[in-house]
Amino acid sequence: MQNSDGKTAKLGVMAQPDLTEVLWSADSRHLAINTSDGGAVGTWEAKLFAVDAQGHPAAIDLSDITQKISKKTLRCKPQEVANFAALAWGKQDLLLLAEVPPHSSCANMGQTLGFRVALKSKKLMEVFSEKSLSANRQELLGCRFSKQ
Repeated sequence: MQNSDGKTAKLGVMAQPDLTEVLWSADSRHLAINTSDGGAVGTWEAKLFAVDAQGHPAAIDLSDITQKISKKTLRCKPQEVANFAALAWGKQDLLLLAEVPPHSSCANMGQTLGFRVALKSKKLMEVFSEKSLSANRQELLGCRFSKQ
């Protein structure tokens, strides 16, 4: 990523071209990079950044929320970590998706839910069921997370 001063800012995100999605906010002040270490059954994560007026990125840490979502959602033995993807930036918030890893160590493998987080306070604002996501936000799920 290039800053307004012409310098390149390294984001520190390992990305494979076929397993990476980039999602800019409408005002170009926020960036999400959805990336995987191994495709459909690999781990997916969303790396989030806020970008200042000079183009300098700062990581956004939502690990407190994603850890809580993982603990409440996953029914896996041994314990697993949920896959996460950014779906859409709002003016003051971000819609994300959590997915139970789609393999047999999880009783609810492949289950998804959406959740909306306020950017400033980093608070969980709303949770969406898999059914609600599919019915009302299907266009945001893309081919990776769509159930249709």
